Amino acid sequence: MAKYKGKSVRLNKPFRTPGKSKKFAVYVKNKSTGRVQVVRFGDPKMRIKKNIPARKRSFMARHGATLKKVRGQKSLAPVYWAIKSWRWLIDGYTYFLVGLMLGLSGLINNSLVKRKKGKRNEL
Repeated sequence: MAKYKGKSVRLNKPFRTPGKSKKFAVYVKNKSTGRVQVVRFGDPKMRIKKNIPARKRSFMARHGATLKKVRGQKSLAPVYWAIKSWRWLIDGYTYFLVGLMLGLSGLINNSLVKRKKGKRNEL
């Protein structure tokens, strides 16, 4: 936890900013000055359609070159967090689905084991 304008904040964790100029923001510590800064990114009027792979490829193609042009600390650039959020959103969604499937298969397997045990006890 770090201090920003007197309040305790979590560093490097994007959050939504309703009613602000951008859709997301993140608190980042500037390595050269040692101060905590707010980096805002994302258009509040646009929706991220993260489940369409063609959109992800197009976004990465547009912004990957921009990130290479950034000099100094990359985490202070909004494009860095925009790219990272696209990766997290898609990968997070995939992990959620995989976890959901594994959880359901675990529940199904447990219920089958209980049924088999019940049948054995009946015999």
